[in-house]
Amino acid sequence: QKNIKNIKNKLLLALCGIKSIDNKLLEWTLFTIKKNPQIKILIKPHPILPLKNLIEIEQKLIDSQIFISNESVQKILNKAEILVSSGPTSIILESLVNKCKLFYLLLDPCDLLTMKYIKVPKNNFKFIESKFMLLKEMSKANNSKRIYIKNNLRNFLYEKPNKKNIRILI
Repeated sequence: QKNIKNIKNKLLLALCGIKSIDNKLLEWTLFTIKKNPQIKILIKPHPILPLKNLIEIEQKLIDSQIFISNESVQKILNKAEILVSSGPTSIILESLVNKCKLFYLLLDPCDLLTMKYIKVPKNNFKFIESKFMLLKEMSKANNSKRIYIKNNLRNFLYEKPNKKNIRILI
């Protein structure tokens, strides 16, 4: 594992802890970085499912394009502009609160409902439907300048429960 304390990555891949979803996340991400060697990505493994239990990542990619971190979610989100994830993981909401853009891989038909009920502003996330779309969006993001996301999710998630904001918990 490399020292990543001073690395500021645009792209963060957060695994959710469900083996089938995490394997698909890794498969699509590995496809993308093999096609575009300019892309570098930080991977945050889920605490309940170590990377060694998932599909194998080539050492040459780890040496050049992939950084693996077990730092706290808050520290990692401060290093990222875009979160790539899918499945049931709290880092998705935490990333939006920290003004990261979300690339959400559509791996399950219920995923569309998730964003509908959370009511995430459409400019804060993008549904990714294929590994080719992921390649296109990651390449575009990798070549762009800093992305600034305006949101009021921090206020919405960290205020006292009331009838209006309790729906996020149901």
